[in-house]
Amino acid sequence: YRLFETIGLGGYSKVKVAKAIETGQRVAVKIIDKVNAPKGYLQKFLPREITALRRLCHPRIAQLQDLIETEQRVYLVLTYAVGGDLLEYINTRGPMNEAKARRLFFQLLSAVHYCHTLRIVHRDLKCENVLLDGDGNVLLTGNHRLLTHCGSYAYAAPEVLMGHTYAGDRSDMWSLGVILYAMVCGQLPFNDRALKLIMAGVHHRLQIASTVSQDLRDFLEKILVADPRWRATPTDLLQHPWLQAHV
Repeated sequence: YRLFETIGLGGYSKVKVAKAIETGQRVAVKIIDKVNAPKGYLQKFLPREITALRRLCHPRIAQLQDLIETEQRVYLVLTYAVGGDLLEYINTRGPMNEAKARRLFFQLLSAVHYCHTLRIVHRDLKCENVLLDGDGNVLLTGNHRLLTHCGSYAYAAPEVLMGHTYAGDRSDMWSLGVILYAMVCGQLPFNDRALKLIMAGVHHRLQIASTVSQDLRDFLEKILVADPRWRATPTDLLQHPWLQAHV
């Protein structure tokens, strides 16, 4: 592989655009620095992520195409998405209309539902991990963990933030609700104060723009439920009128 520009940086990893020398195919290469990465990550979480990626075969999930390991680094060769990520899209173009949001969310939900049927949870669903390919379709990337506290604060479910024992598939659903809200409203649904009220058990009414349809409002309110026992499942959402308009 010939490596080009860096498109993502982490504490002990980076992602570069690359080209396969034999085929000319563009790929994304995640490079993990084994020298600086925590032992717990290298010995526990990275092997789980690789195992999960090898099991996943879905058109809306970035595929692990190759794995190379040297003494100092691990290289994960993944599907490259030329359209950037969902956060970039929202920041540059603003909120989506409902028809576009419905199409992309259906693809994203299908990918997450597929993971859950394999007993794989994502645990870090956020706009930055939802990529767009050249045709404007979703490619899910990021962490995929076998059903096993991780994730991004703004997208994390209340039970995760409170440190409770939780079901990963239910917490993934909350994160999907946050992503959909961002897609149609152009911002995240909860600030720090609102999240603290939710964690304290105080009812906090979801603030939704008046331009959002009643069906979508109801759809969001069924996902962003503080009690995971009553939070909508993928099956519930696939049967909802708002999503049925796409199906």
